[in-house]
Amino acid sequence: MADRYSADYLGILLHIVREAVGPSVHVFTREPDDLPNYMPCIVIRRTAGASQNPKFFDRPWISTQAYAKSTGAPGDDPILAAELLIDQVRKAYFEAWHNQTVVPDLGWIQDVRESSGPEELMQTDLPHMGRYQMLHEMRIRRVTAA
Repeated sequence: MADRYSADYLGILLHIVREAVGPSVHVFTREPDDLPNYMPCIVIRRTAGASQNPKFFDRPWISTQAYAKSTGAPGDDPILAAELLIDQVRKAYFEAWHNQTVVPDLGWIQDVRESSGPEELMQTDLPHMGRYQMLHEMRIRRVTAA
């Protein structure tokens, strides 16, 4: 496999998010086919962004979505479950930035700005599902330059 030229922003974010939500939540970089079978889950995607020097840092705009489904238990609220899940990821992003947490061999979130805080998205075709999204502009640094 070839060495990366640019910062591995997805590797860094996947590590941070998986550490925050634990093994019971799936974390993806795109929506899986048959999405309900993978809930609860988080989807992290780059939607825009650019870098003046990708060898050392990247400035992705990251869309994060959280999905949860009803378990059928009394009082179960998939919308609240998705909101709590996205809040965990929000906390993970900001704490990783505040603490300058380095993901071994990859890098860290040097800076983060919330462009759009968590908001509920309605899914009329999946009425027993909760979905939230948020958008962040980040500056991701590499541990070392190639």
